[in-house]
Amino acid sequence: MLAGAQRDGGTGARCASNMPDGRAVDYGHFMRDLKGDDRCAVLEATIGGDELVLVLVADGHGGGAAAQHVCDRLLRLIVETARDGSCGALQVAVVAGFEAMHRTVRESGSIAGTTLTVASLNLTRRQCCVWNVGDSLAMLLDGASGEAHALGSSHRLNDDAAELRRVVAQGARIGRARDSNGKASGPLRAFPGGTSLTRSIGDADCGDFISCEPASVLGLPLPVEGGAVVVGSDGVWDQLSLARVASTLLSWRCRDAASAARLLVQKASRRGLMDDTTAVVVTFGPFIESMLQRSQVRVLRSWRLLGMFTRVDHARHGALESAPPQQRMQATFETATEAAWHAHAAGKAGHEVIRAHQSSSELAANARSKLPDLGDAAETTKLGSLERTPAPAKALVAGVADPSMLTTTLYTTIADKVWSCLARDPPALGPALACVALGLIDVTDAIGATLLHMACQRGLEALTTTLIEHGANLERRSGDEFTALHVGCVLGHAGCVRRLVAAAADVHARATLGATPLILAASRGHHDVSKVLLETGAVLSAVDELGMVAAYYAQVYKHHASDDH
Repeated sequence: MLAGAQRDGGTGARCASNMPDGRAVDYGHFMRDLKGDDRCAVLEATIGGDELVLVLVADGHGGGAAAQHVCDRLLRLIVETARDGSCGALQVAVVAGFEAMHRTVRESGSIAGTTLTVASLNLTRRQCCVWNVGDSLAMLLDGASGEAHALGSSHRLNDDAAELRRVVAQGARIGRARDSNGKASGPLRAFPGGTSLTRSIGDADCGDFISCEPASVLGLPLPVEGGAVVVGSDGVWDQLSLARVASTLLSWRCRDAASAARLLVQKASRRGLMDDTTAVVVTFGPFIESMLQRSQVRVLRSWRLLGMFTRVDHARHGALESAPPQQRMQATFETATEAAWHAHAAGKAGHEVIRAHQSSSELAANARSKLPDLGDAAETTKLGSLERTPAPAKALVAGVADPSMLTTTLYTTIADKVWSCLARDPPALGPALACVALGLIDVTDAIGATLLHMACQRGLEALTTTLIEHGANLERRSGDEFTALHVGCVLGHAGCVRRLVAAAADVHARATLGATPLILAASRGHHDVSKVLLETGAVLSAVDELGMVAAYYAQVYKHHASDDH
């Protein structure tokens, strides 16, 4: 039995029971707590020869006592009292169980209450049944067609006119809560008690109009090609539509039931945790294997095809060539930044370069003698006349004489030009070093990459060191959510990685899909990089959003590498 007392976490298990044709069932849950009142449970059982998986979700209010009470007792009570696994027998047992839970919670003296949803998957008869009170609902997904079926009914006063009429007929007063200014606001509520739900378990302070009789969906056929049942608290359904839940389950990010539950809760709480949020996912039939295959194929592709790491310089260069002249800054920017760096190395301020009457060759000769020792990577280009440099470039070299000229577009153009120079063979470092000299060390290109990202992408260890020494932001992220350390790990540049971790770059930082630097290195087979990371505190047991650790990706990479040969 899987019980949902765990906070901000999830559990998945490969069930022992199988469908009649031998295909397994899988389940997992994930929950994030705001108040700590959600509970969930899963129970495998055999009733009258039928193999069943029973799922329970309870969203407590007024404390967690009522939710905990039903979570601990109800599923076992259903198994003990059901005559067999048929829909009719389960209906009798479940309704009696809801009544027993309602009575015992009220008799305990507690005023706590809870929504309650129970789902039954009869694997022998291939049938699904759902019972619920409150607003914790369920969904059945057909794994082949992608069609989603809503299961259950919302018993909010705002959602059900029939329930509104029922509670009024039983003496409830309808109104809204009042804010600090005395103004009515929020959903409709029934008084006494002020509940927004007309059906629940417990709620002793709300009078006899509260009903524990569940809405029911009986005998829905389980899809032959497999699928999934999702049971969630209102924290899920208030944020995600049926279509969104279905598309999530069908996405490559879900490799099994546990990762699907985790991803649903993460998506539901993306705008902030508004309520306790719980999801239980049960997958069955061929859909289990199709989820795993989708995930494995896409995970390998995602590490290999990350757009940031497969940029082709001539494509970027062509895009710049087609841009308007004022945005390109092609050779003129390179000329200006080269001159600015040479001037910096020669001990001159940027504005002095513009005013200097030295010839280009004389300036270059003085500067080259004072460039840092970067070996062959310090290739420079021939300097041209600064008089032909566009005004924005002059402003840059002059120490930003007119800051209004330096727009975001210009910064992006500068960074793109730096990349086109670094991507050469051998790389030209002049523009990058000029940006360092001019304090533009964290300038970003069109995809959010900084100079440090670019240096690590090219494996330029000396430039990486220079950028770190001049205060480059080690944790700045690109548009792909990668830090420079992630870049170095994906591409296997151990020297750059060593420099970054020595400067205290975060070896636990999460990138796309929650991947750590170690997971990225392992997924590409970079053992030397992995060794550096482990020596500096990387955690082997760290799990990404797909529930995988570095060792799994290392094994998958090894398998595919052997296939390639």
